[in-house]
Amino acid sequence: MKLFIKKLAFYLIPLMLLFGLIMITDPYKIFYEYEDYSYKHFTVNRHYVSTQYFLDNYRENKYDAFIFGNSRTLAFQTKDWKGHLPFPAEPYHFDASGESVYGMMKKVALADSLSEQLDQAIIVLDRLIFLEPDERDHPLFQLHPALNGASWVKFYQKFVLSIFERNFIPYYSDYITDGLITKILGKIPKEVVYTPVSNDVIMTTWEEELTTDEDAFFAKYAAYFIKRPETETTSEVIITEKHKRYLTRIKNILQSRHVNYKVIIGPDYRQVKFNPTDLAFLTKLFGAKNLYDFSGKNEFTTDVRNFYDGSHYRPSVARDILKQVYENGIQVVELKNYTGKIEE
Repeated sequence: MKLFIKKLAFYLIPLMLLFGLIMITDPYKIFYEYEDYSYKHFTVNRHYVSTQYFLDNYRENKYDAFIFGNSRTLAFQTKDWKGHLPFPAEPYHFDASGESVYGMMKKVALADSLSEQLDQAIIVLDRLIFLEPDERDHPLFQLHPALNGASWVKFYQKFVLSIFERNFIPYYSDYITDGLITKILGKIPKEVVYTPVSNDVIMTTWEEELTTDEDAFFAKYAAYFIKRPETETTSEVIITEKHKRYLTRIKNILQSRHVNYKVIIGPDYRQVKFNPTDLAFLTKLFGAKNLYDFSGKNEFTTDVRNFYDGSHYRPSVARDILKQVYENGIQVVELKNYTGKIEE
């Protein structure tokens, strides 16, 4: 019996110490209240951060304009968007890493239920947002309980049990040692600054390296930029019937609040063109005048320097897109003869 207790203590004591250390250091930033969710090296759950920050601040800041989408929306800075909006607009960046259409619908619905004014919106889409499941079973991508109605016990449980994930210890060690492992392995450093009020994400380390020596940045991290096909390819049909229901719900909310909205299909590093059948559905649902397609091979995707990595485009690209959308009024999408049913 004593031997069993010793063996049990041998395994439990280190785990208990690790649990305690995680509670104290809170790398995910979920156990305590924060005014600033900026982080280094250890990625936080953007579903949680964007939602919690909105819940904490919507009464005071009276948000009336929203950016919805996945992590590629980081290029769309609210300070750039604000210049295209009627004065005085108060925009909020309501995105999430690994966002799904379902998660986006839930955020639109939450903004609708709590915002006194809902005047402007940008919906940023790409192929990847349609490839994500409704909810991913991973602590970094699970939805805030205010979005899906899950219990807080279940929410916290996933984070606590994440210490058994294969990559937790390396990432946590990197967090504790201020990026030592990242530096040794030559990975792209990740220092993320969250702007107050608007909840924008600024990739400070990447921007500093690019400003210092852009050529050196792309030479150092060349492995992150995979070789692309010479010719443009087209994606398979990816908008499912379930997606259509979610998107219709989003459109109905925006329409009921008389929101001036723009739906933007962002640039794709792989230069894959959005499927014509999917475009046809989006055109009929949201209206050709509200839909802008920057997928495929174009002025933004041909130059690798428009991207931070093989996925995320830079704020300079988003600024040019905003000019095309709001100033030039360029309609990138051609009206298609979609004959499918649009659910009300």
